[in-house]
Order: sequence, then structure tokens, then C-alpha cells
Amino acid sequence: MRSAKLLSVLVSLRRLASDREQKASARSLESEQVRAHRVGSDREQTATARLRECKQDQANRLERDRARHAAVRLPSVTSNFHLPGTAFRYNSNTVYAADRVIQLGGLTIQCTFCGAKKFPGETPGMCCSAGKVKLPALLLPTEPLHGLLKGDTLKSRQFLNKTRKYNSAFQMTSFGVDKEVVEPGFMPTFKVQGQVYHLIGSLLPQTAEEPKFLQIYFMGDKERECDKRCENFQDLDKTIVLSLQEILHANNHLVQSFKTAVEQEPPTRDYRVVIRADHRPAGEHARHFNEPSVNELAIFLVGDPHDNRDILLRLKDNSLQRVSQTHRSYDALQYPLIFWQGQDGYQFNIPQVDPHTGQPQASKKVSASDFYGYMIMTRVTVNPILLYRDLFHQFLVDMYAKVEGEGLLFIRNNQQQLRAESYVHLRDAVATYSNLRNVGQLVILPSTFTGGHHYMHERTQDAMTYVRTFDKPDLFITFTCNPQWEDIKCELLPGQKPQHRHDLIARVFHQKVIKLASILTKHVVFGPTRCHMYMIEWQKRGLPHSHLLLWLKDKIWPNQIDSIISAELPDRTADPGLFEIVKAQMVHGPCGPLNPRSPCMADGKCSKGYPKQFVADTQSGDDGYPSYRRRKPGEGGFDAVITMEKNRQVKVDNRWIVPYCPLLSKTFNAHINVEFCSSVKSIKYVCKYVNKGSDMAVLGLQNSNQNDEVTCYQMARYISSNEAALRLFKFSLHERYPTVVHLAVHLENGQRLSSKVWNRRKFGQSVEGEPGIKRGTDLGRVYTVHPNNFECYYLRLLLHHVQGPTSFQDLKSVDGHVCETYRQACNLRGLLENDSHWDDTLSEAAMSASASQLRNLFAIMLQACDLSDPNHLWETHKNYLSEDVLHRVRRQNPDVNVQLSGDVLHEALSLLEDKVISLDGKELKEYSLPAPCRRRHNLAQEVMRETCYDPEALSNHIAENEPKLHPEQRHAYNCILNSAMGSEGGIFFLDAPGGTGKTFVTNLLLAKVRQNEAIALAVTSSGIASTLLTGGRTAHSTFKLPLNLAKTDSPVCNISKGTPMAQVLQQTQLIVWYECTMLHRGALEAVNRTLKDIRSDTRIMGGITVVLAGDFRQTLPVIPKGTKADELKASVKASPLWRHVRKLHLTTVQF
Repeated sequence: MRSAKLLSVLVSLRRLASDREQKASARSLESEQVRAHRVGSDREQTATARLRECKQDQANRLERDRARHAAVRLPSVTSNFHLPGTAFRYNSNTVYAADRVIQLGGLTIQCTFCGAKKFPGETPGMCCSAGKVKLPALLLPTEPLHGLLKGDTLKSRQFLNKTRKYNSAFQMTSFGVDKEVVEPGFMPTFKVQGQVYHLIGSLLPQTAEEPKFLQIYFMGDKERECDKRCENFQDLDKTIVLSLQEILHANNHLVQSFKTAVEQEPPTRDYRVVIRADHRPAGEHARHFNEPSVNELAIFLVGDPHDNRDILLRLKDNSLQRVSQTHRSYDALQYPLIFWQGQDGYQFNIPQVDPHTGQPQASKKVSASDFYGYMIMTRVTVNPILLYRDLFHQFLVDMYAKVEGEGLLFIRNNQQQLRAESYVHLRDAVATYSNLRNVGQLVILPSTFTGGHHYMHERTQDAMTYVRTFDKPDLFITFTCNPQWEDIKCELLPGQKPQHRHDLIARVFHQKVIKLASILTKHVVFGPTRCHMYMIEWQKRGLPHSHLLLWLKDKIWPNQIDSIISAELPDRTADPGLFEIVKAQMVHGPCGPLNPRSPCMADGKCSKGYPKQFVADTQSGDDGYPSYRRRKPGEGGFDAVITMEKNRQVKVDNRWIVPYCPLLSKTFNAHINVEFCSSVKSIKYVCKYVNKGSDMAVLGLQNSNQNDEVTCYQMARYISSNEAALRLFKFSLHERYPTVVHLAVHLENGQRLSSKVWNRRKFGQSVEGEPGIKRGTDLGRVYTVHPNNFECYYLRLLLHHVQGPTSFQDLKSVDGHVCETYRQACNLRGLLENDSHWDDTLSEAAMSASASQLRNLFAIMLQACDLSDPNHLWETHKNYLSEDVLHRVRRQNPDVNVQLSGDVLHEALSLLEDKVISLDGKELKEYSLPAPCRRRHNLAQEVMRETCYDPEALSNHIAENEPKLHPEQRHAYNCILNSAMGSEGGIFFLDAPGGTGKTFVTNLLLAKVRQNEAIALAVTSSGIASTLLTGGRTAHSTFKLPLNLAKTDSPVCNISKGTPMAQVLQQTQLIVWYECTMLHRGALEAVNRTLKDIRSDTRIMGGITVVLAGDFRQTLPVIPKGTKADELKASVKASPLWRHVRKLHLTTVQF
């Protein structure tokens, strides 16, 4: 009987399994239309069935759903976090780290589509988009390269320690980057600043020149080839180089194809070898897109049509070509040791596949981020790319730069579709784009771009929305990755250390951050929460950390602080586990005399204020973080001995301990700084710090066209290996709850056109008096509007005072009268009496804007808004207007209780006056405001701009680059430098075609003059070119050139004696004028007249040495509707000044 029942159950299970397979097979063959019809039909049947339910049936169904969901979500009663407020009841005997709520579980989940190994908490589609991305596996290399990657022999370990250098010896393109960042000491990551690019030269070197990069492959003798590689890169093992060389010659199809092209030279020399960007050999299956073929190259005569992404190589040429990042051979040319067969990398035409049938979907393409995210996943079989250590780190950065560059190019090319003009008045416009000194097209980096300025600014404004709604946050938590976590070490391949696998570190840290947020918000270890937000960013050495703000429903009282936050070493005998964690993770530095080179040291003291003072009991602060209890050893406190560099042992006590929560430190075994922050008055600095993002280089003085936000972002941002890995996996950098809905302000008919079906909310809190209406948790935030945009500004004012408006006309209606303008409506409603609305504007801005932005806003009000009592506004808001000055002084003097004083206010007034002068040339006393007491050393802003260069950085730049000057460059360099430093004056013309080192020489001249504390101006004829020179600006911006040069007989610059710019010109020794060939002769003559007048010197250019740099083979001045004769007449060569010009030439092209 029992066996019959068992048999019946088995038969039933088999039938159900068979039914599932048949249904899945049938659905996989459905077309999109059939599937949409089936889903729609199911939806209708479900809706019909629910309409027929009686109230009892509906209640039963909802109860079953609630029970099922609760069973899934309810933590086990055996969990250490199942009761709220666990952090207040820390138990030293509890092993919190072993709790199932915290455990990651290892790489135990395997993707059914691609075989990727994942943590249980990772999303199913992170590896291959749930089967839509299917790429051929990267094959393990042949011997002996395969053996070198194992790390089990001395030679193998030597190779793995220098994988980047060995790859550089064989790379066919040069790796270019604005700056590779190398921090002092141990740096377990690869990090760059600026744009990344690859350059490729000709197949063969010019006569009498040494072969480089790709050219080395065709030297014809393997011994000479090997010697050349070892000569270019020191400390390489010659036997390893020879073996790798043989592998590439035998297996790399690109090398073989290039060799064939060189050997089979066509009769005519006017030809190029072309690598097609997207070409596929005839008859090749689409799925095998990256299998190389010997027919990869084509021979083109010069002038034949080709795609602009194709690589065109001459047989012999000095020119360099930039390889398109979306070219299929971009990866193989730069990383021959990884793509040892010359396999294709990412390209545009890789199709997605149907997950069920495996058939390509021609209309859907694989993105670059999906391609490289798939490529770096850990799989059941060894993924060879994960074995290359430092080379793998460079590859991560390079490929993420490609992914990001593709997105930024789309943004640049689609400004109209992105509605960039709306940012002028719809987005948070505390600062203005109307700076006339910025010449160039407005290119906006939208707030949807993660990591951009607008993105970070919106996140900060969202945090301030939480502050306005829920008051200040209670806890500020910083969580730093610990590369020694067992979750990381257990998943390493044989012979690897954590610093070899930034992909694994990124994945584990992302999961840990999710776990931390979970125990804070779901398991409520500090009590129920109202909202939270966190942001992931990176340290200088490349490890990630997260800043988290937490708002609690039940506020923490001062007498509860010691229950959850400690700044002391725990008792070694009572809690040895926590003692070791705090000793290893929570000791600051040490710095000061114990370690003067610590990164926190500034002006001889710790910027973080360590060591702190001993404190017997925690003292809550009136304006800042509390002074946490730090007892002396022997009086309740403890000390510990830590080991510093060179095995030097130092004893530390509680003065060096960073505040932490015992529960969190014991749970995560990491550096977790926990601060009680509800007593901080300037909370917006905390919110801004949380959302500041990763480090950016300061380029404000070097890029004159700051309206091009894409270029500014690319030049300033850093990319490290860890960030590249985390971004390639498409992990979120920012999370928050509840959602903040951004509400745009627009004039009538100015909204974006969109179509959306609105359904009434089914869940949420019932609204009293409104049956059927539910209230959600989302918060709303209305974008701020710049006062310069009057109509939008007054419209926003009305929106905040008129309840329930039904239309734009309703907003303009006052007592039945429809006003013509929104300002008139504001007047009739009494919103514009005296300066109350400007007072409200400053009060609202002070909640979220920085003091600098607030001063900019106040300056614009003074200049454009006809204030009736500016002094009253200053007295009312001077605390906020000077907040950053006070904050800076306090940071510089952490041991002094600095309060708002006359000196602080005078410095803020000086900064405000500088802004007002830049807008309309007036001083504050002309607006009935207090005149600032300026100190003698407080130079004008224009002078500071040209004298604030770092002497040490200049010296390092000169020492590094002066020896690189070849004879032509050195001759030009010495001639110009002798003239400038000897105050001889005159005009030089540096005739330099592209690639001869014009930018290199001019930047070195600028650095040399500035090193001697003299002023050197760098000006250009266009905004884009100004980015090439250090401190570059456009000539029109610098010299205030008139716009109608062609129509003025004797033009002069709009610079008067006694002005800040005149003071700069009186002290200037050198002017470098880039792209002078595009310059109108009138501009040069105007500057000459102005300099003679300001400097009271009748010599040419007032005795200043002026360097005109350019190439007359390129563009001449553009004369609208003019003839060639007009262009020649406008050229600087037609100026009477040209006969005084001394000519210098650069002709040698530099690689």
C-alpha cells in the first residue's frame, strides 16, 4: 500500500516536470506578439477572477499572501539580530560574524546560462543578462605562457610580478593617459587621471630610426627583436621574452597578417594597410565574432573610402593614429599577452541572443559594459584573464574608461535630445552659467550620469530634503573595505593575494555594504529608522569605502552614546576578539612625531586632530561631534602595541582610537567609523561630504571653458582598478530610502513631452477625509531656480504659496483678476513687499547651498535684483555667508575653540566683494554694505590666479621633462627662456607642425618661468585648445579683446590701469599664445598697444617676451563671408609687428 502511494507520487512529479518542460519549450518558441497576447489574456483572466471574489475570499487571499511573504522575510529566531536595538545590548560572548544574516555564502551559485559563479545575494543577470549575452570563452594560453601564469616556479613568480612590463614589451600600440597616479609606499592598484587612449604608428620605422612597438615584430631576426625588447624595458628575463615572442609569432593572427602585408609590398608606395573596425570574413558565423582570421587586413590606396573607426597604417610614416575605442582590435593590439591569438574585443555589431533558443537577435546589441562584465566573471573553468595580476588591473581601468567614454560621447553628441538648455533654469541653479569669460559651447553632463557634478549635487540636495523633513541625521557611518576578509581569501586562485583580484574585492565589498544596510534598516540594530542614504567612493590607494547617514525614529540621548559608540580600546581579557579588531582596524595613524609622512599630516599637524585629549566622560557637543570618553591607561583605559613599517613597534592608547560601534566592528571585522551627528549644526557639510564622490583633480585654472562639463569631468576624474571593476559589474554607487521625487519648474508649454498612464495607488497609508486615496513614503523636492530667470523664479514663488492651483492661469489669478506676469501676481499677493522674498530666498538656499554658492547668489541679488536694504540681509544671513571660512579656520586650528569673529566676517566680505566686482565692477560700500578690511597679502583674484602654482610640482615637472628635450626643442627652449628671464622682450614664432612637441615645449617654458615666482600667461585662440596648456585661458577672456577686430582701425583691450588684470600684466614676464595662426592680426596689435600703455614701456609688447605657437599649414583666421584675400589680410603675418618676430622651428616628430 505504501509502495503504491509512493509510486503514485513519483508518477505525479514526473508528469508535472514534463508539463513544465513542455510549457517552457512552447513559450521559448513564441513570437513577441504571441507572448504579449498570452500575457495580456492571463492578466485579464486574473483581474476578472478577482472582481468575482467576495470580501471573505479577498481577505483570505491577502492573508495567504501576507503569511507567505512573512515566512520569506522573517529572520530566524536564532539570529542575533532578530530583536530591535541590538547595538544597545552588545554581548562580548556572541559571535556576531557567524550569524546567517551576515554570511555571504561563498561563490556557490552557478549561472545556468554562462556558468558564472556568484554569491547568493548577487542578481541573476549580472553576469550575462540572464542568457542574453553569450561570448566565446577566452582560451587558456599555450605553453610556456600557461605555465608562467601558475606562479609555482621562481621564473613564473618573476613573470607574474612584472606582467605589465612584459606586456609593454610586446604591445603593438602605446598606452596613453593624461596622468598615471602613483602614491608613495605600497599601492596595490592601478590608477589614472584623465582620458585613456591608444596610439599606433607605421609598420616600419623611418630610415635611421629605431623600431618601436609594432615595428619591432618585423626586424627579421628573433635575437635582435628580443634584444630590442629587453633594451626598451629593463629587468626582463631574456628567456621569457624569447618564449613569449615565439608564441605570438606562431599564434597571433594580427602579427601574422601585418607580417604578410610588409612582405608583400604593392608596386605603389601610396597605400595603407587597413584593419576594418567591424569587418567579418565572408561566411563566418555571427557567434564566432572574435575568432581571428588571416584575412583581417586590406590594402587601400590613399583616398579610398573607409569607416572613420578603421585603423589605417602606412608602411613608413612619422604620424601616430589614435585607435578608436570601439575598434574590434583595440584590446588585442594593446594586450597581446591576454589576447595571444589576436582575438577581437568589443565592437558595435555583437548581437544579443535569445536565452531559450540561442539564436542571435539582430535588433538588440551587446553593450560595452555587458561585454566586459561578462568577460571578467569567475567561472567553473579558470578564466585566464584573472591570472594576469597587475596587467589585469590595467585592463580593468582601460576597459572601464572605454565604457565610460562611449557613454560620454553619446551625451556630447545628443545635447539637443537631452534638452541641455533646460539646465539653465530647471535644475538646482545656485550658480549661473552666464560667465562671459567662459568661451565655448555649453555641454552639460546630466544628473543621470553617475559620478558627475550634477549627480552628486542632486544627491546632496536629496539628503537636505531628508533633513528638512526628519531633522538632522543621528548617525554618520564610514565603512571601509578590509581586503583580508575570509570571504575574499577563500575565493582566490592558487598563489594569489587579495591585491591581485580587485574584481573579487569589489564584489565582496558590495555584498558587505548591502548586509550593513540590511542590519541597520531591516534588523534595526539601532532601532526603527526613518530614512537612510549611502554612497560608495574610493580611497587614494584604491580600496572602496562607503559613507552612510541614518535617521532614527527614536532619537539617541546623550546618556545613550556610550552604549553604542566607543573611542577606547576594549579590555583584552574580557573581549579579546574585539580588542584585536580595534587594534588592527580602528587606530588612527599613528601620525605626528611618530610618523611625519602620514597622509593626514598638513602643516606639521594632523588634519583630523589626533591624538585627541583624554576625556573621563563623554561630552555632547553644541556644534560638532561629541567628545567621546577616552580614559587614561590605569584610570579605566587600556593601551596596545602596534607594529608600523620596518617592524617598528609603537605603544598607543585611547587618544588614537577612531570612534566605532562594538557591534558593527565585531560583526564585520573592518574599519567602521561611527559618529553621533545630530548635534552638528552645519549638517549640510556632513551631507555634502557623504555625497562628494571620489577624488577629482583640481583643473579650474587650466580649463577656461568650464561650460564643457564632459571635458572637465574626463580630465579631472580618477579611475582605479577597484572602481573600474565595481562599475563594470554595474553595481549601484548610491542608495537611499525613501525616494525623493524631483519636481521641475517650467513655464507654460515648457514641459518635456511624455506620455504616462497614471494608476491610483493601491497600497500605503490612508488619507483622512479622502476615501480610496493612499499616501506613500516618497518625498518631493522642487528644483531651485536662479533669480536671474525672473519669470521662472516668481512662478516657483507662487507654487509655494498658492494651494491647489489647477492651471498656469490660476496661478496668475488674484481675487478674480488675471495678471499678465507672475511677478505682478506676486506683487498683488504681497509676496514682494520690501526684501522679505529675498530674505526667504537666502533662508531656503542656506538650508542646502554651500557658503560659496550663497555668496554668489547674494552677489547676483546685489547686482540685478534692486534690493531695498542689502545691509539687513547681510546682518540676517552673515553666519551662513561666512560658514565655510569659519569651518576652514576650525579645521586649521582643531585645538582652539574658534567662534565667529570680525576677522572671519571680513574675509567673507572680501570674498563677496570679489564676486560683486567680477559681476559689475562695484565695491560693497556702493551697496551700503560694510567695506571689508583687506590685509596686505590678500591679493586680487586675478593675481592669485596666476601665482598660486605649487613650486614643488613645477620643480618635479621640470626635472622630469627637461632632459627629454631633443636638440631642436632645446634650442627653442633656451632662446625663449633667456629672453624672458633677462626681460629682453620681443616676439618669437614657434613654427611646429602637429606631433613635433609644441605643447610639450610651451608647457615646460610656462613651468620654468612660474618656478621662479614670475607670472607666465598661457592664452589660446579657442576654448578647446586652452585645455592643452597649464593654466590656459582664451585670449579674449584674458586680454578683454574687442569682438569687432575687423571693423576697428586701432583696437585696444578693455583693461584699465589700476585694475587687477593690469597688475598681472605689469608683473608678467612671458606670454604663450597658442594657435596663433587662427589669430586676427588686430588682436595682436591690440595687445601690443595695451601692454605698452599699462607697463609704460615703448618696446614691442611692453618688454614682455611673447611666444606665438602654431602651424600656418592649418586654419587661417575665419572671416565671415570673406574671401581668401580677406583671410590673408587678417593673418598675423600681414601685421607690421611680424617683421619684429624671431622664428624658431620644430620639425622632428616625437613618439
